[in-house]
Amino acid sequence: MLIYNNMNKTTAFLLLLVVGGAVRGSAQVTQIFPDGYSVTGVRASDATGNMIITGGTGTSPFFYSGTLPSSTNPGNTYTSNLVPIINGSAVTGTSTLYGPNTPYYNSWIGAGNVLAVGTYKETSSSTYENGVMYLGPLTGSTSSSNWTPIKVPDSLAGLPVGDTIPHSTMGNLVVGNYNTQVPSGGQGFIYNISAQSYKKLSFGDVTSAFGIWQNGGSNSSLYTIVGGYTSLGSDTQVGSKGQVGYIVNYDASADVFSSFTELSFNNDRSLFTHIEGIDAYQDGFSLAAMSVQGEALGAAYCFIPVTATGFGTPNWDAINTSPSSFATGDTVIDDSVMGLYQNSTGASASFLYTAVPEPSALSLLAVGLGGLVLARRRHP
Repeated sequence: MLIYNNMNKTTAFLLLLVVGGAVRGSAQVTQIFPDGYSVTGVRASDATGNMIITGGTGTSPFFYSGTLPSSTNPGNTYTSNLVPIINGSAVTGTSTLYGPNTPYYNSWIGAGNVLAVGTYKETSSSTYENGVMYLGPLTGSTSSSNWTPIKVPDSLAGLPVGDTIPHSTMGNLVVGNYNTQVPSGGQGFIYNISAQSYKKLSFGDVTSAFGIWQNGGSNSSLYTIVGGYTSLGSDTQVGSKGQVGYIVNYDASADVFSSFTELSFNNDRSLFTHIEGIDAYQDGFSLAAMSVQGEALGAAYCFIPVTATGFGTPNWDAINTSPSSFATGDTVIDDSVMGLYQNSTGASASFLYTAVPEPSALSLLAVGLGGLVLARRRHP
């Protein structure tokens, strides 16, 4: 069973093999950005279809600003001055940015700025990755005041912490996961930006938190979080002892979780599944996922409706990246998933997939979660 020794969006879970399955076919994907670029996060930046995309070039982060990209050279891509500045000096190890947030949803970020979380290694020989939060312009910054280290304290983990991997941010919260050094194991965490405090998030022997959505507007304490968890066993049994995705509501003010719902590809709990990203869409949520399908790691799109009592039955699309030997669904906006795959030349690259249209449901204005009004993409 795979433990999160050095977990990130493109390498986690690649070693686990279980028997998988498939759902209905889907359209072929389109490569976006140059070879070697890994898209890891996306958030809308206005009501007209513009967005901020985050990712990595293999050595350092990048930002993209514009409409949904559709080519390997979409323009409006920023790579300068995005190496983290920690304690006044630029790190010399690799770094990347994962989830972004924009002032379209949270005005305190500031007009023209972007908030993004990610990771860095202090040097090229560093063993572990540390977390970081960037708040500043798309053009980057060489001032350490724009870069805030995020590291889960050993006291919270109960053991010396190795990696701290923040994956997503919205509102006043950051979610991610951490790994302990010896023995190696990990749990999720929630970081409160204003309080600069950490909370452990654990639903199993190993837990991750990869995506967060703020419900009800910029002043709300209500969130929805997605990720995965594993219950470890002495054998290779899947299901209860394998990787299972989840979606859960969280009230940050009351510090209460509710409506915890397991998610498995094709609604088959025997299939390894992990949820990577979340976006409010129609009367529920769009999710980016990866799962083991036919003994290969594959990407998937999931739509899950919100109901008066929590969440409804998920609908899944397998994302066809053939002939790629693997694919990961890393982030989602509306019904478009972006992730990583191997292109026709054998290079690692990012893809774009738009889900097969489904019958439209009522716009999500005030449904479920006790009358909760979810923050809509066009109406923050």
